[in-house]
Amino acid sequence: MSGRRDNTSLTLLPSAARPVVSKSTDFENVGYSGGVFHFNVSSPTSSPTVGPTFEVQGREVTSGKYYTIATIGTTDSTSTGIRRVAVYPGASTAGGSALGVYEQENISTPLPHTFRVTSTSASTGALTFSVSVDLIG
Repeated sequence: MSGRRDNTSLTLLPSAARPVVSKSTDFENVGYSGGVFHFNVSSPTSSPTVGPTFEVQGREVTSGKYYTIATIGTTDSTSTGIRRVAVYPGASTAGGSALGVYEQENISTPLPHTFRVTSTSASTGALTFSVSVDLIG
């Protein structure tokens, strides 16, 4: 074996009703080139006005500041379903949707050592969603 890691799946945020502005804890990427993030909205906000926006963020090691790697979201605040973001070097950035996926975005960049996910919306109330990632060696 050449030191390459097998793929693995992680739950970053289990399904729960959360404030429309939420952040996960930091996760460490050890030995993976990228990942496919799944943002599964199972219940829209209780007072919908603007749909959720989800971000994958990296953390700069020296300052500890976060930067946006990928953003996916919609103005449709009543839509449930999976929004998927692929972050992987060489990923095609051509738009398009995948079967069973509400929205999809591909970003051609490596996944940094420290990352997190966030959600934001101008809506009020709670948003029920979960976030998982399939890390790719």
